[in-house]
Formats: sequence, structure tokens, C-alpha cells
Amino acid sequence: MRKSSVSIAVFLFLSAVLLGGCGDGRAQDWTDARLYVGLSNDQGEISAADFNAFTDAVITPLFPDGLTVFHADGQWREPNGTVTREKSAVVELIYHDSAENRAHIAAIIDQYKRRFHQQSVLLVVTHPSVDFL
Repeated sequence: MRKSSVSIAVFLFLSAVLLGGCGDGRAQDWTDARLYVGLSNDQGEISAADFNAFTDAVITPLFPDGLTVFHADGQWREPNGTVTREKSAVVELIYHDSAENRAHIAAIIDQYKRRFHQQSVLLVVTHPSVDFL
């Protein structure tokens, strides 16, 4: 009976060690993607209604768990050297890293550039420690 008790104790100890981090959201692979987008083009400013419609139709279906949008004043240097200032938005998405989610980010960028006639979208990706308290 003693061997059985030791075996059970070892099993419980190893289970606790191996499974200890499973309930901690920080133990999972999280990605923070920030998309910096311009809110003007050759036709003028992109309206809040158009930007919100894009968010509702394109981003939200791909990342239904949530996102954050920061409105900002941005500037960047065009290929000809001219510095352009414009209203901008930063769309922040925090999600579990996967090939599918990386493809979703690429699709959002591609669709934004096509719909709003943008030369580029700045993408900044980090891997933060995330905890929902």
C-alpha cells in the first residue's frame, strides 16, 4: 500500500507542476497588433462614418472579441520627401497568435489600402504579457 501512496503523491505533484500555468492567460501566446492608418486620401478626408463602417464590416467579423481605436494626428514622409500631416487612427488588436489571425491582419491591411486608396498601413507587432483582472 505504501508504493501506491507514493505513486499517487508523485502523480499529483507532477500534475500540479505541469498543469499549474494552464489557467493563467499570461501563459498563452498573445500578440498585440497596432495598425496605424491615415484618414485622408486624394479625395479628401475619410469620414468617421466610412471608417466606422469599415471597422464594422471588416475588422469586427475577423476579431469579434474586441479592439481599441485611438484617434491621432499623424505625419509621415512620402516617397518624394514631402512630409504629410493628417488625421490618423490606431487600431489595436490583442489576440492569440496563430497563422489564421496573422492572415486576418494581412487581410485588414490589404482591404484598408484598397478601399481608402492608401499607399501603406504601419503595422507594429509585439508579444505582451496579458492578464485580464
